[in-house]
Amino acid sequence: MPQWLTSLSADLNQIAALRENWDRYGALPVTGEAIKRSLLVLPIGINEQLPRPQVGATVRGGVEFEWHTGDVDLQIQTELSGIHVYYNNEGLPDGEKEREFEDLSVAGLTKVLEEIMPSARGTSRLDKTENGPPQER
Repeated sequence: MPQWLTSLSADLNQIAALRENWDRYGALPVTGEAIKRSLLVLPIGINEQLPRPQVGATVRGGVEFEWHTGDVDLQIQTELSGIHVYYNNEGLPDGEKEREFEDLSVAGLTKVLEEIMPSARGTSRLDKTENGPPQER
């Protein structure tokens, strides 16, 4: 289990406390369902190779986990409508650089991560970045 995993609990508590309009542009408060879903999603994106993700709230009341290293960006959002994944790898040919997946189930997320990222199976290029505290998105 990664050492940073316990610190994510404090981040999620901070995000759960955000009130409506936390961004001053009408953002929704993070829902309890989004927090529950994020707790289901988090173990899927975790392995010893990955750095600590950035954790933030989405303006639609969800939770977002982000990993950014070198050429690779991965964002996983849990919202009422489902799980959303955005993946960008500048090191790949144009047709394969950007991938976006909407309204996934937890099982669907597992399949997507296995398809797009070797790190989901334990070998990662996402192992060289340390990400900071929660950010409001």
